[in-house]
Amino acid sequence: MAGASTMTTIVSTCAIAVGIGFLMQYDEAGPSDEVRAARVSNRTAVQSVMASKNSVGDSVFGVPDVVTTPLAHIYNTQAASAIDATYPETETPMMGTILATPFGACQTELSAVADVAAMVNLTVNAPCYRNAYFVVLHKGMVFSARTDAAGAANLQIPALSADAAFAVSFDNVEVATATLTVPEAGNYDRTVLQWRSKDNLQLHALEFGASLGELGHVWSASTNSPGMAQMGESGFTVRLGTSVADIPYLAEVYTFPSGLLNRDGVIALQLGVAVSDRNCGREVDATSIRTNAGQMLVLKQLTIAIPACDMAGQLIILPNIFQDVTLAAR
Repeated sequence: MAGASTMTTIVSTCAIAVGIGFLMQYDEAGPSDEVRAARVSNRTAVQSVMASKNSVGDSVFGVPDVVTTPLAHIYNTQAASAIDATYPETETPMMGTILATPFGACQTELSAVADVAAMVNLTVNAPCYRNAYFVVLHKGMVFSARTDAAGAANLQIPALSADAAFAVSFDNVEVATATLTVPEAGNYDRTVLQWRSKDNLQLHALEFGASLGELGHVWSASTNSPGMAQMGESGFTVRLGTSVADIPYLAEVYTFPSGLLNRDGVIALQLGVAVSDRNCGREVDATSIRTNAGQMLVLKQLTIAIPACDMAGQLIILPNIFQDVTLAAR
């Protein structure tokens, strides 16, 4: 459309003008009062400061008709009124306070009670975390669990030391702790195998020369119980954690009542792994924790080489991963 008063916005002006070598600028004296008035804070309005016209004809977005003879561009500008409108997206939202822990009626509670064979009954009451996964931490041992529809969970955990401390973490935030003294821990030696993945690892104990499948072969599928260990009959193994958690932490703990048996002998510890199409031919990281009479804890990092994929679907026993437990009569 013809006419000296036709205007276009600075957005289009700059985009085209820069591409062909022209750029709008202010004169040395600075912008006019009208231009300064148009500089409105972006918190109140989106602004359009200036537009350009061709002094000899149709508007060409600030570009003169004769591009080989540039005109004095500052004389071909004029002020444009700011748009009197407020756009919500330019308003900075107010930020509230982010709380790391629940408050009020949502306080998470953790209680611990000692049980037979230096086991601990851990009770979680977390009304703000219903059907939620969480992590239990105890003396370097870590495993995952889940609350029920009421936000509660009950767990039975082997105490790794006489001064037992437990913590639960939701969403990577520690929300509750509990401590208690477990004097019975001094009667037991414990070995922990723990890992962070969905892999099916197993801890197998062969007590006093037993072979796989014989009496004295103790693992998580055995019928051995904490009550049997308290009577000094044999050890037992418990499996902790869940593989369906967002970040699955799992652990198996073998307990032997070394303080209740007055005999010499050796307990061979071996690692079992279920080979699958997902884990075959690769390495799995794990950790072992060894306790002696509920006092000394020794942590060791393990790298487990999973057999090749032609073994998929089989349970493989890997010896020489753990150091055997040697018992001496007291």
